[in-house]
Order: sequence, then structure tokens, then C-alpha cells
Amino acid sequence: MSGTLRGLAVRFKVGVARKEPGGWLDNGNGGSNSSPSTPVSRLFRPGSIRISSPSIHADQGHGAERPPRRGGKLESLEVIRGIGALLVLLSHATVRISDSGMYGAPVLANVFHFGHRGVELFFSLSAFVICLIHSRDVGHANKVAIFAFRRFWRVYPLYWAVMLPLIPVLFAVPGMGFGYEREPLVLLQSLTLLPFAPVDKLPVLPVAWTLMYEILFYGAFAVVIAWPRAGWPLIIGWVALFILKEATFPQIDNAPLQFLTKPVVACFLTGLAAFRWRGRLPLGVSVALGTVGTILFAVTGVVQSLTGADIPYSPALFGLYSGAMILALFDLERAGRLSLPRWLIALGGISYTLYLVHWPALSLFQKLFIMAGATAWLNELLAFGLFILGSVLAAIAVHLLLERKLLSSRRGMETRLLGHS
Repeated sequence: MSGTLRGLAVRFKVGVARKEPGGWLDNGNGGSNSSPSTPVSRLFRPGSIRISSPSIHADQGHGAERPPRRGGKLESLEVIRGIGALLVLLSHATVRISDSGMYGAPVLANVFHFGHRGVELFFSLSAFVICLIHSRDVGHANKVAIFAFRRFWRVYPLYWAVMLPLIPVLFAVPGMGFGYEREPLVLLQSLTLLPFAPVDKLPVLPVAWTLMYEILFYGAFAVVIAWPRAGWPLIIGWVALFILKEATFPQIDNAPLQFLTKPVVACFLTGLAAFRWRGRLPLGVSVALGTVGTILFAVTGVVQSLTGADIPYSPALFGLYSGAMILALFDLERAGRLSLPRWLIALGGISYTLYLVHWPALSLFQKLFIMAGATAWLNELLAFGLFILGSVLAAIAVHLLLERKLLSSRRGMETRLLGHS
């Protein structure tokens, strides 16, 4: 186990990197700038990257790094968020357009049906980002409250703002939803993002099932911050539990165990591995791994979409591909060798809003289309494009009207509650 801990626990120094509101990367300035003083620090390897404002310097790896161009935001990570959110949107829009109440036939041969694999990309990226911006806090138990508050503030307020209005609609319109959303345990699960309901019952906002795993990972990482000797084995044991369950009782009828051991949990480990190896491989090797991962991600996804093939442990495989993509893009940006489309960077900045908003937006668009009889006179490809555009515009509106204000108010709220700024 100690060897595994040495592989995962990495000590590096991170300076203050302030960010503009938006995006999932929260480069807050909390935490200690010094390395852990506990005996656990002996498990940590020497630092490989220092992020500071306004420039970045490398202690090792590919040489001197160049600064991010957007006030401390790493554009490679923003783009990955944008890609993940867009993939999920394309997948759900495909399902809506192909519904029997709409056009009743696959749009674009269902090629984007695999877009739900953007979830695996998000999980892998989440582990990478949390390690990147909070590893300096590891071993400092007094930083747990700051970490927990920042994760809470990033996830819950915007989520509640999107989810809570759906509850009265579900009660007022019996035909809405899947039929079980009014159950007390489902409502409690939806409010808390904790697994109170059976695993086959999604929250009121269905896409929020992924947030439940994010919260679980945040809890495990909070233990890493407070007590690394217990936290790292906890995360490794979580993934090991999934492997053990799949190898022994893959169909076990135990709700908590089913929730804890979904194959997607392996994606967190791939994100940790990408973080562990960032800047440590020759750039050519990193890019080669990322290229292979990208090709396999796309080809495997398209094949699954077109054939309906059931590939065993697909979430874990897509998590592996995602980790390789994250590693390559991050290393390319560190080396100053990455040029990215501005629209995709901007899309990454609203990725969380888009992820939350697109589901109710698509549902509304579908109902309006059916009521207007639009399927009789509008081509399905044009309808597909309108669904995508409408969802993005809705996300932009919520981002501008709400998300930016929430993010900008975090620092003041943190100061009032925790006495920290």
C-alpha cells in the first residue's frame, strides 16, 4: 500500500492564481503555501509545477512553462469541460429528437448517442482539478472547512436554483417526469445529493446523479486533506471495492454497494493518475497517449452508437481514455504548444450551467414542438440544431444572470462564515 501511496501523493507548491468567474476550475487562494509538516510529507515526491499569478514556472518536466492567457485559468481544462458538456447535450438532444412523440427515427444515425460518455470525461477531470488546486492543503486539517465550503458553494446554490422550480411542476403536472420523483426519499436525495433513494431512481433533475458521485469524491478528498494516511487508502479502497464486486458478485442486490461500485468510480482514479504523471513524461509521449486516447474515445463511442454494442466496463475504459486526453492537453499548454478555439474555451466557462440547464430546456423544447406540430413542417436536422442552440442560449442566460453573481459572491461569503479571504 505504501508504494501506491507514493504514486498518488504528490507534493507541489502552488501560488495564488486568481480566476475570473466562470468554469469549474476554482483556483482560490486558500490553503497553505508551505508543504505539509506532518510525517506524511515524506510520502510526497518533489513538486513538479508551481502555479502563480501572473506567470507559471516549472521545477521539472518540459522546461519553463508559459502562463495561462486568462487570468490564471488553464484553457486546456476549460476546453475539456466544454467538450464534456457538449457531448452530453448532443446525446440528450439525440434522444429527444428521436423520441416516438417527435420524429421517431434516429437523427444522424444516432452517431451522437455516445455523448453521455462526457460524464466519464467530467469525472476524470474533476479528480485532476481537485488535486491540482487543493494538493497544497493536504496534511493541513484546518483547510478542510475552506475546501468543503468552496465545493459546496460551487455545486449546490446553482443546482438548487435549477432543480427546485421543477418540483412544483412535477406535482402540478402528473404526466411529467418518470413517475417516482414525488416519493419522499427521491425528493430528499434531490435536495441533498446524497443516495437516499434506490440506485434506479434518479433525482428530480436526472443529470444530478453525477453530482452525487462528485460529492462522494469531495468527501473522500476532504479526508485526504485532514488525514492523508487514511484518505489515500480510502480512495484507492473505493476503486478496489468496485473491482472486487465486479469480480465476485457483479449482480449483487445491495443498494448502497451498487451505488458505491458503479464503474464510473474508476474515472476518478484515472484523473488522479493523470495528475500524478503531468509534466513527468516527455512531451511526445504525453501527446501520443492523448492522441491514442482521443481516437479510442471517439471510435469506441461511435461504434457503440451505431451498433448498440455492449462493451464491458465501458465507463472505466472511457475514463482511461479521458485521463490520457487530460494529461496531453495539460502538458501541451504547460509547454506553450497549445492553441485552442475561443468559442470552446467560452463553452467550458459555462459548462456547469449548461450541464444543469440543458435537461429541462430540452424537455420544454420537445413539448413546445409537439404542441405546435412542428415535426410536420420542420426537418429533424434543423430541429436538432435548434435544440442545441436553444440549450446553449439558455445556459448563457443563466450564467450571466445567476452563476457569475454566485461565483463573485463566494469570497465575501467565505470571509463572513470562515473568517478567510
